[in-house]
Amino acid sequence: MKVHAGKVAARLRAEEARLDVDGDAALVGLAELLLTVAEQYAEGLVGALLGAAELKDVEPGTASRCASAQWCC
Repeated sequence: MKVHAGKVAARLRAEEARLDVDGDAALVGLAELLLTVAEQYAEGLVGALLGAAELKDVEPGTASRCASAQWCC
């Protein structure tokens, strides 16, 4: 589950980083990801916060990048 959490955190960070470049389009993408995470969490699917399509080619965050989020790494 730690690997999944690290991938979710990395995917959210990547989408957030797009805000400076793609503005509104990135904001919509980030909102969709956050809504998916919230819905999955509410359903108790903590190990499946984002699906395989959203996490394709995403490397999990490292311990140093997730130091403030102890659940991540």
